[in-house]
Amino acid sequence: ALMFIGWITTVSIGVIVARFFKPVWPNTLLFGEEIWFQIHRSLMIVTILLTSIAFVLPFIYRGGWNKQAGFHPYFGSTVMALALFQPLMAAFRPPPQAPRRQIFSWLHWSAGTTARILAVVTIFLGM
Repeated sequence: ALMFIGWITTVSIGVIVARFFKPVWPNTLLFGEEIWFQIHRSLMIVTILLTSIAFVLPFIYRGGWNKQAGFHPYFGSTVMALALFQPLMAAFRPPPQAPRRQIFSWLHWSAGTTARILAVVTIFLGM
């Protein structure tokens, strides 16, 4: 349920806010940052927290790695790694006008989209 809430709800809303509300709220600030970015970042932090909790719980419950669970734990580990990679990348994000910003934007989109698709597949494999 935690992964479902995180990857179906909070990520989806966060992506919609970043994609469609950036031009709607270009000058609206919240705590010194653009409001669309604050909402996007907050929702992604919630997703990472939910993902981290849901990732650790099976290890506690089962006492370790479950070899009988098929691809689910492998895909889940990949999703967890991609989810942690996103804020790490964001910490080193170049300024908007920097030449490397396009590379960051492409990597951010690629890692995020891959994580979303793989997360949904993993959720259904775990049911």
